[in-house]
Amino acid sequence: MVSRWRLAAALAGMLSSAPASAGCAERLLPERVEAAERDVGPVDLAELRDFGAPASHPAIASPFALSPDGLMAAVALRRADTAGNSYCLGVALVPLDGGKPRLIDVGGEPLMVAFDLRGGADRRNGVVTATPLGWSPDGRWIAYLRRDGGHTQLWRARADGGGAEPLTRAATDVRRFAWTAGGRLRFTTRPGLAPAAAAIEAEGLGGFRFDVRFQPMASDRPALPASAAFETIELDPVTGAFGAPGPDPAPSDPPGALRAVHGLGGGVAWTSDRNPGAYAGPAMLQARVGVRRWACDDPGCADGVVGFWWQGPATLLILRDWPETGRMSLYRWRLGYRPERLWDTADLLLGCQLWRAELICAREAPLEPRRIVSLSIERGTSRPIFDPNPEWAGFRRPSVTHLDVAASDGARTFAKLVLPPGHRASERRPLVIVQYESRGFLRGGTGDEYPIPVLAAQGFAVLSYQRPQQFAYGSSAASLGEFQRINVTGWADRRRAFSGLEAAVDAAIAQGGVDPGRIGITGLSDGASTAAWALIHSRRYRAAIVSSCCEDPSASGFVIGPAYQAETASYGYPPSGQDPEFWRPLSLSLNAERIEAPLLMQLSDREFRMALDAEARLRSLGKPVALYVFPDEYHVKSQPAHRLAIYRRVLAWFDFWLRRADPSKPAAERFSEWQQLEASVPVP
Repeated sequence: MVSRWRLAAALAGMLSSAPASAGCAERLLPERVEAAERDVGPVDLAELRDFGAPASHPAIASPFALSPDGLMAAVALRRADTAGNSYCLGVALVPLDGGKPRLIDVGGEPLMVAFDLRGGADRRNGVVTATPLGWSPDGRWIAYLRRDGGHTQLWRARADGGGAEPLTRAATDVRRFAWTAGGRLRFTTRPGLAPAAAAIEAEGLGGFRFDVRFQPMASDRPALPASAAFETIELDPVTGAFGAPGPDPAPSDPPGALRAVHGLGGGVAWTSDRNPGAYAGPAMLQARVGVRRWACDDPGCADGVVGFWWQGPATLLILRDWPETGRMSLYRWRLGYRPERLWDTADLLLGCQLWRAELICAREAPLEPRRIVSLSIERGTSRPIFDPNPEWAGFRRPSVTHLDVAASDGARTFAKLVLPPGHRASERRPLVIVQYESRGFLRGGTGDEYPIPVLAAQGFAVLSYQRPQQFAYGSSAASLGEFQRINVTGWADRRRAFSGLEAAVDAAIAQGGVDPGRIGITGLSDGASTAAWALIHSRRYRAAIVSSCCEDPSASGFVIGPAYQAETASYGYPPSGQDPEFWRPLSLSLNAERIEAPLLMQLSDREFRMALDAEARLRSLGKPVALYVFPDEYHVKSQPAHRLAIYRRVLAWFDFWLRRADPSKPAAERFSEWQQLEASVPVP
């Protein structure tokens, strides 16, 4: 093993850092910004600069890395280029005193989330994410993953700007890495994939046996097996020598810890499941100093803890999320006493790290894209550190109203009502619903296909809806199958999500500014299921767009494949082709006669087959349905040109069906088939 990695080191030494693209450097960190006041457009939103994972959950991994001396943050920037259907990527260093950031590497290809699922290895969902970043213990280097030519390798860049270089040339992608306390790099690859792929190629010569390895909607080949082996290697970046991992001197975490933080005095704090053995439920925070142990049962830390830090030998700071209201709170917990709330915020805080008397966080607000700020621990006041999108200050802002609502079973949630810039109280706007998360910056909903600021700029009201917690959360279910069976029984979870949405729509109408006769609905994944339910069970929705589809008997049976069918059987789903009454509450194909709203489907080539039954049934009945398929995409669509096309078609579809705008209007994208469909739809 070691000799093979010495050869890899020699090959890596032959590589040079890819030449920095001057165009990308300027796109990532422009020298000057013109902040002319105007409305935001589709390209503006599609080409925002991003850093970190795109998820809006406050417990995601930190989207930046602090230097050991606390003076700098390393940030992996990315920006879509819609004209070139590509991305600009780079690693920047940002002074925490608010000084000018600088790039230390530019180049590479976007990294995409991959995971094992239902026995298959490296399944992708299309989410483009940022590289993890890690400072060397001496603060001289930043290590990161960079993808070039379809291969992901471990790189390092000098913190003083002296250059960047690859450290590996592994046969399979480097997956993750970490610095050791002694300044070595420990990283993981998956060499077991190569022989597994070769075995599948050989099998194909005699034809593949159709079995649980297949996912027909996405591929005509078996998936690589999740049993493919990983390998962890240590690299000495000084000598270039590779070897087996040495002992890890880090203190061990308590049994059952979900996350643990060790204090300087030997104390440890950790979160663990409140109901051990339950599949999904509340967590609890505990602490131990010496032989003494405390559990926090106060609402401030009984659940929803997304960050905690030692502030002294017997004091913890706790960042608590309240997902039912969209707020976050900072508490101080002196062990043995009740936690003291210091402040709270309606903004979304991500990846916070403690530095002296400040929290360094990524922060988002409904009208503010992600940026890095410093927050006073005592007061919660904010000091700006890095805004990657200074142009945003020049755009005209819509108004945003927070709406607290509850589902029919009492589950609390919320929504944001966005009204156009300059909206007058006497105006009644067509409403577009965007799902199913409404935390942080209101961009395009889950999957980012429904451009909220652009819809508002073009005269629509937008309701950004936060889905309530799943019905089975906190139950005694010990497995995914048991958890989902509770959700599916009587379609309890689907009814909860829809009743919460209906309450949010009612609240938006009560605010004024919304025309109740012109409401459109959108959704991806769970949001698409809610949209389908809405079209079946209500007549208030006059137009719809989905980004994935559909929960129909055929789709959940043979289209997704045997492994998924076996999994859903544990949820209580019937075998393929049986019990149509089970499916009737949420199946578009079985309810095609009832569907009146024009339906646009914008689907990936790996998922569109799931929609063919519903699309064919609707089309055969003369219902207004249009299906577009985007090539080489996944559940979430990542190609910048596709994202822009989706944005524009969303705007045109709702303009056409909710406003009946002049089809010859040059500013709108028009399709003759939409006009042909229009005859079957009553004018609202």
